[in-house]
Amino acid sequence: DNIQKARSILSSISRWNNKKGALMAEALLERLHRECIKGKNPNAFVDSEMYNICINAWAKSDINGNEIVAKAESLVNRMETRYARGRENSIPRTRLARPDRITYNSLINAYSLSNEDSSAKVDKILEKMNALADSAAINKSDRDYESYIRPDEISYNSVLNYYASRKNEHWSAQRAEDLLLEMSEISQRQQEQHSKGNPPPVTMSTTTLNIVLNAWGNSGGGIRAAQRAEALLHMMIRLFNKGHENIQPNALSFSIVINAYSHVDSTDASSAVDKAMELLDVMEGFPLPNNEGINSCYNAVANVVAKSCLHNAGDKVQELMVRMRNMDTLPDNFIIASCIEAYVSAADEDSRRRGKDFLFRMIDDPSSQPNSVSFNTLITAIVRDKAKDRFDEADELISMMENVGGDARPDLATYSIILGALSQMEDEDSAEKAVQYLRRMLRSYNKDGYAKVKPNSFVFNSVINMVSRCNNEWADDVIYKTLVAMENQNSQGNQFVTPDTITYNTVIGKLSKSPSKKNAMKVMRILKSMEDQAKGGISACAPDIITYTSVLNMQRIVDPRRAASIASSYIRRVMSICEHTVI
Repeated sequence: DNIQKARSILSSISRWNNKKGALMAEALLERLHRECIKGKNPNAFVDSEMYNICINAWAKSDINGNEIVAKAESLVNRMETRYARGRENSIPRTRLARPDRITYNSLINAYSLSNEDSSAKVDKILEKMNALADSAAINKSDRDYESYIRPDEISYNSVLNYYASRKNEHWSAQRAEDLLLEMSEISQRQQEQHSKGNPPPVTMSTTTLNIVLNAWGNSGGGIRAAQRAEALLHMMIRLFNKGHENIQPNALSFSIVINAYSHVDSTDASSAVDKAMELLDVMEGFPLPNNEGINSCYNAVANVVAKSCLHNAGDKVQELMVRMRNMDTLPDNFIIASCIEAYVSAADEDSRRRGKDFLFRMIDDPSSQPNSVSFNTLITAIVRDKAKDRFDEADELISMMENVGGDARPDLATYSIILGALSQMEDEDSAEKAVQYLRRMLRSYNKDGYAKVKPNSFVFNSVINMVSRCNNEWADDVIYKTLVAMENQNSQGNQFVTPDTITYNTVIGKLSKSPSKKNAMKVMRILKSMEDQAKGGISACAPDIITYTSVLNMQRIVDPRRAASIASSYIRRVMSICEHTVI
């Protein structure tokens, strides 16, 4: 009963899916271990499931992949060490937490979350699991352990998924395919042993093959990798036709292979489009297990076509949409966005106009609901053009997005695109337009509560940089208010908005160009904020020599006595830094 309660508490905490939950789960595990081993508490007990819950808690937490691996490795190492010590002290196996198949599967999955090369470790774990299973099989007193540690389909799929997660690594895809062949040979051997009364063999499924297809799709091998994935797909079809129903290709199988053709060199783009269309023909004539995900196949083909930059790419995508309707499948936002991308990729005014006309038709079509992605694709193409009225045209589209509403409303990407383009301009009007866009953005986020328009540091810094170059009378007041709004976002919990030393220096530099008591007061507040944050450990906001030089130049004119005090403060700060610097 106590064990079940402990598991229940651990499981509940682990579902918080954050660092705090993982820390609390592991702390509870360690407390139970101490009471069990050191406290000799007969009611305290730790089993494998509790360790596995903690490993998965870290895997689902909000820390980075490399940290997750370190935490998972630490838990597994403790589990292995404690089990070995317990056996040395003649503690019964039933009273010890012993790594099982789930433990090692979880560890392998953790490696997939890291960007480090852990292929040797992953292979070694699989070898260890097989070795432990073989050892248990010939040990009468430990024979039951074989069924708990022998790698199963999930184990092999976890290893395959690790290799599939190594993007742009051709060797990784080949290793995944090699392991697939090893898995097939192991399955055949185990099938023979199963007929003699041994456990059932490892079996390959559609999921297994799809992971290998994905490995080739992620490998960065261009058209050769796509062709290899296609060859495996055709092998799946042949085996299914021979009665192997467990590896029946599904919509995901086809979409993975088709999408692999979107990662080819431009010289192979035309061939890739032809291949994608051929695969779609095969898919439409193949008995899929169900129609779930069938849209992804058409979307994948549209993506290949859009990236091909063929002169008739937009028309081809529209033909795909007709084809979808003939299959009683409605086009979705993904294919609408691909169609617009296909038109604008031609990089000429006529194609862009046709893309715009297409978008307008989709807006009027009651069966379609274009989202912001489609608009953003078109806006990007417009602002990249050199036409004088490009910003007016972009603004018309942004206003239309606001009128359409829903998911078509301007989002963070929309404002980042337009502000990024405006920041390249030198005229005074651009700064004023940028300020207006930021205000619209903040109104949508703060007042309307639209989460997808949540601002980040880029949009604030873009506006601040543009206003800092502006000579209008309103510029000083606006740049200061923009900084205050940026600080407010941060203080209200928006972690994507973080003013830094460069941000503060830009505002101070602008204000110091117009020495006045009003500006001096603003500058001193900014300086104090920077110094307070630096004292609190936020080094990214620490004032530097540029900060103090700008402040001193202003105070030298406005208040010379304060300038001397500021200089003294700067000297003390520099000396303090020197004292704490280890040479």
